[in-house]
Amino acid sequence: MTKQAVAALFLAAAVGIVAAIASDEGAPSASPATQPVSTQPARFERSFYGVGAFPRPTRQAASQPLSQDEEKAVLEFLKENRPGRHERLLALRQTDPEGYQLALGAMHTFMRRWTHMPKPMRELAIQAKDAEIQALQLVRQMRTETDAQALAALRKQLAQAVGELVDAELKLRELRLEQLEMQLERLREELAERRKQRGQLIEQRMEAWLLAPGIPEPRSEEAP
Repeated sequence: MTKQAVAALFLAAAVGIVAAIASDEGAPSASPATQPVSTQPARFERSFYGVGAFPRPTRQAASQPLSQDEEKAVLEFLKENRPGRHERLLALRQTDPEGYQLALGAMHTFMRRWTHMPKPMRELAIQAKDAEIQALQLVRQMRTETDAQALAALRKQLAQAVGELVDAELKLRELRLEQLEMQLERLREELAERRKQRGQLIEQRMEAWLLAPGIPEPRSEEAP
């Protein structure tokens, strides 16, 4: 495998967070008092945004290249939001087509995820992704570096990149919490309003059942 393909693999690992945690979402979680802080980059997103917070696209298999329209959408997205990465991806297309397809598919997954995020979260999500990609590239360099002084310098850069990643994660958590608080307040207001309308709700329900054709069936267990 070429160096470009190896770099693409690291890029895919960084931008493919969504798919990496999909199989873990159904597992029961520990209580807040006992749950350890995750150090796995692939598990960060669930705690950032909350399970089910946004639509979760599935990972596109590497053996299934994107369509021309999907490829065009990814390149336009990068050109508008990350011109530098757009240029690097175009260069990779010329030097390593296999690595290009891998990186393209990973960016397509992230792009679809990104478009469903609220606007305040979008820039933070890109900042976190950039920091994670940089950190993974530094890790790759450290694994092949043998000079102690060079390793120390790389470790310092890695600490800075991971620090930027964690800062973006914390801000994303804070925004998500604000959203949940707003949603909870709205639900409380709706509940209070329905309590005031109790008599009207009873009459409406009775009238609907009495006028319904046939025998009314019990509703599902979903909340009204």
